[in-house]
This record gives sequence, C-alpha cells and structure tokens, in this order.
Amino acid sequence: TDEQRDLPEPPFYLHGYYRRWNAAVACAAAAGGDCDHLDCRQGPFLVVVMGIKPHNMYLSVYSSEAAAWSNVTLCERPTPNFLTS
Repeated sequence: TDEQRDLPEPPFYLHGYYRRWNAAVACAAAAGGDCDHLDCRQGPFLVVVMGIKPHNMYLSVYSSEAAAWSNVTLCERPTPNFLTS
C-alpha cells in the first residue's frame, strides 16, 4: 500500500534468543463496518507477533486503536510427532 508505520517494540525481545518469530497484520474494522476487507487502508489494524523458543511461544497483539501492545501470552510449544515416536 506504500504506507509504513513505526510501532513500539513488542513487550518481549525479538532479537538474540528469539531467533524465530513471525508477525501478521490484520484489519481490525468490525464486520459490517466501513471496510470491505478488499483494500484495507487508513483503518484500524492489528499486528500479531509470536516469538518462538525451544519449548514456549510468546504472543502479543498490537492494536492501532489503542496504540499499544497487549499483555504477553505464554503458550507451551507442541512437540512434533516425529520427536515423540
């Protein structure tokens, strides 16, 4: 969209020990609102970031409406099936 926004750093460390992390951006407009989700611009958005460690995953969501990150959610990382057999 040729648009860029600087966000504050997530509430957990993404560099160094978090060698693996992923992020996704989603439209935060309510269903039935002004956005048809075909060309979301200038509207509210969410950024989901997940940091991955050997046994845990850390998740936080940034809301453009609140201009803040959510509290960090800690999840146990599932063990792949090939490691349990």
